[in-house]
Amino acid sequence: MRERHLFERLCVYVCPDGFSSVEFVALECCLRDGGAAVVSEPQTHALTHVVCHPDDYHRFHPGRNERFYAIVRGEWVFRSFLTQHVLPVEKFNADPQLFFSSLVIAAGSIDKDPRKVIDGLITHFGGQIVENQRDTEGATHVLCPEEALATETPSVSDAQRIFQLPYSDADVARITDEWKQWLDERPVSLDFALPGCLAAFLGKAASLDQCQRVSYNWIEECVRRKQHVAELPFSNPKTTPRVSSKASWKDHPEVDLKILDVTPQKAVYANIRATLLHSNGELQVARKASPDRIAAMEEALAGAIVLVAQHIPPQLKEAVSEVLKAAKAKVANVPLGDSYREIVRKVVTNASVVVCRYQSGIEYEEALRQNKRIVSVYWALAGLGSGSVAGGLRDALHRPVAKFGGIPGMQNLVITLSGFNSRTLPTREDVQMAIQATGACVLPVLSRSHSTHLLCYEASGEKFKKAQSWNFDNILSAEWLLQCIVQWKHVPEDDYCMGTRTRKETRSEPDSTVELTTPALAAQKVAHPPMAESSKGNQDDQKANASGSAGETTPTRNESASKTKTDASAGKKAQPASTDESPPVRSRRTSRRSSVQSTEPEPETIPEDFEFQFGKKIKAAVSAKSAQKGKSNQKAKALIDSADENDTGSDAVPDITMVMADEEGAKTKDVEPAVTSKSKAKKITTTRKRKPTESAPTTESNEDEQPEEVSEKKTKATAKKQKVTKAAADTAAPTKSRKAPARATKDSSGRVFLLTGSREESAVNESIVLSVGGTVSTTGRSFDPNCTHIICSELKRTEKFVAGCASGKWILKPSYLKASSAAGYFVAEEEHEWGSAAADVDQMDPRIWPPVAGYWRKERAAGKPGAFEGWRFLVHPKTVPPPEMCERIINASGGEVIPLTKTLDLTATLATSTKKNPVIALVTTDLSSRDVWLKKFKTSKVPCINASFLIDYLTKDQKQRPKMDAYTL
Repeated sequence: MRERHLFERLCVYVCPDGFSSVEFVALECCLRDGGAAVVSEPQTHALTHVVCHPDDYHRFHPGRNERFYAIVRGEWVFRSFLTQHVLPVEKFNADPQLFFSSLVIAAGSIDKDPRKVIDGLITHFGGQIVENQRDTEGATHVLCPEEALATETPSVSDAQRIFQLPYSDADVARITDEWKQWLDERPVSLDFALPGCLAAFLGKAASLDQCQRVSYNWIEECVRRKQHVAELPFSNPKTTPRVSSKASWKDHPEVDLKILDVTPQKAVYANIRATLLHSNGELQVARKASPDRIAAMEEALAGAIVLVAQHIPPQLKEAVSEVLKAAKAKVANVPLGDSYREIVRKVVTNASVVVCRYQSGIEYEEALRQNKRIVSVYWALAGLGSGSVAGGLRDALHRPVAKFGGIPGMQNLVITLSGFNSRTLPTREDVQMAIQATGACVLPVLSRSHSTHLLCYEASGEKFKKAQSWNFDNILSAEWLLQCIVQWKHVPEDDYCMGTRTRKETRSEPDSTVELTTPALAAQKVAHPPMAESSKGNQDDQKANASGSAGETTPTRNESASKTKTDASAGKKAQPASTDESPPVRSRRTSRRSSVQSTEPEPETIPEDFEFQFGKKIKAAVSAKSAQKGKSNQKAKALIDSADENDTGSDAVPDITMVMADEEGAKTKDVEPAVTSKSKAKKITTTRKRKPTESAPTTESNEDEQPEEVSEKKTKATAKKQKVTKAAADTAAPTKSRKAPARATKDSSGRVFLLTGSREESAVNESIVLSVGGTVSTTGRSFDPNCTHIICSELKRTEKFVAGCASGKWILKPSYLKASSAAGYFVAEEEHEWGSAAADVDQMDPRIWPPVAGYWRKERAAGKPGAFEGWRFLVHPKTVPPPEMCERIINASGGEVIPLTKTLDLTATLATSTKKNPVIALVTTDLSSRDVWLKKFKTSKVPCINASFLIDYLTKDQKQRPKMDAYTL
């Protein structure tokens, strides 16, 4: 039998907006099966958890200033249910800025200092570190050297074999509905049998279906882009173990969670300390108070009443209470309830001290009104109650911080300390606590790649000298941190600098490459040197690195000031035009040909966004990129290194941020005006199939066509372009390499893709869209009216699909992106449209009319009105599907939503209703007869229609559309 009391003490609200209907029902069923109370509204005193998609985190974030409740991702529910163990909520935070949240990462055997850097970054951004190598089997990600990815094939556990079983959403939807009905009846001694397809669905949703083996560069790219990057470009799919394609979930009619061995997945969380380990800008627990401090607190607090606020997390509240009780104080905790405010008012009257974490909440407001002493959690945890400390940063730590979530804009800061210890004022502990209060990351090692700020007690020490030699941007005093806390904003650093800042005031984006100095990675470093420049400034920096202490990592972050000056002067001498056209060198991670480019007559300029992990600049040799498709990641990187040594253009590799094909066209267009009209005519004749704005790849025969009238400056730039394309043409078929760029520029114009599916599928599809030249919508789980194409791996009645149909978008299968990736340009859509093939029915929700996507697309393309053109809707706030989803679908289909306000005159609104343009109210079936809005609708005789009519009307057979009367309530 399963654990009936797994979630027994929990009161959970599941936000439906970010999940599919199947995911939403499965989440509620898992919680109810474990004994949790699932509520339909978050405004309840008993609420302990909110389960939401990261896109909806902002909706529940403000409430944490008033009271505590955990805001977690759906993975927490699924993984806790499968392991039959309530996992720590801190590692499943729904904050979208914590892009490693819910991930369990094993860093492998690496040196001490690089390990500190990697562990610090993973933990700060929400991930869980595998501390013991024996627990690696329970990790979701394992970091490996690239050579290991090509040779090692991990084994597949019995649990993963079940989680990888293929299934259809229709089967899962049917079984979750049966599970929900079973929970409503709830037999006393029986468990609901979990079929193999449901176990596979839960395992995949919990990210337990496989262990991703990725290179260390994946961590770098995630930190650089501040998001969860797709793993595929950093792994070797050939060595990823998968179950047989002939496997079927029907071979496993029932899965017993007690027998299912997920012990490794549960063991990785066993070593988490009992104290609270919140990221998300929350403050970590201070060091345990010494006996001397406890004795000093006892003198001041013995017999006094201390009220602890409800917005403090339970574990932290318990730790605060223990310290206060050790000081002989009387701790008061007022439980939430209907009389909560009145009881707090009375307790505050008798209390001597009120402990708050934030400057908000009923306790804080009441203590402020009654002029009571208000202190922070640090005041108690660190034993600061003696009153012997005066002023400065520690004085600021006595008071609660402004609000939950840290200081806006500081979460991406990585701060290293120098010179602080237990005897300085402020102490190292004080500074660390203050940094955690802002939401920034404390990195124990000075990393040239990742450290953004160095806080020094005094202008001396090894870290200070090393940062000076690096021309580090922000070497600051602790006063800057104090001002950030006091003003609760990111204060400009300029007034708090220590030493001499020799760099320009224009700051570069922080580089994000960690120098991994392990013997296992020696070969990887030789193949892909992170620091490769030919300037003397680089040699000086290398000498400075060699002189640094061995206890600190020295990966690259900032450039040499002398090198910048030398390169700029060289560029100015070679080219009379302004050097602003070429971006300044911002990192030592530039390519080996950087010094050569600085003397080129017309250097090619590429935005910083196109720089990837090894510092190579992508020059958009599109034909070479097409030839490279299908090659392994390692071979692609080796090709780039060899191309750099020969001063040829870089090829696009799978792990780049993006490559826009029309970048090449823009650059060639700058060169063409110098060509004579005769040469132009000849060129147009040979490339008449291309658009004027596109660039034609130049072969050896084109070199002779360049006229003598071209200036020396243009000749050099054109020759360089020909050299790049020639190298690419040697590896690709001439016909394909000449046509691909033209089609890419032509077809990619104006294409905005809206992606569906799992996070992994979306990440892979996004990389394909960007590499071919399209744009990806960033609206998350919501429909984007500006999109042009929607990619669906299966056709379900989701918001994106329904609204996309209603507005006439292309609804395509993933095969469209695969075909476009293989061709190097966006192919024709028709054969990849959902409903174009008879076999598509197998992957569709049976309630969907197969040709519906093409039907609405053709209707809207012909200029016909939307399905609900002229209709007006009153959307009940408790309707299912959620009101926001209904409103977006209505707008997409041409309808109008009438806001429900107190001043709304329903009688006057209904008077304008006609048979052709009706006014109707969308409601749900389980509304109470005492519902306020339902009463108003009934009183005003507004037709009340089941909200499912909205979906059925758009997705069912359009030759026999559903009748509204059948949905009237």
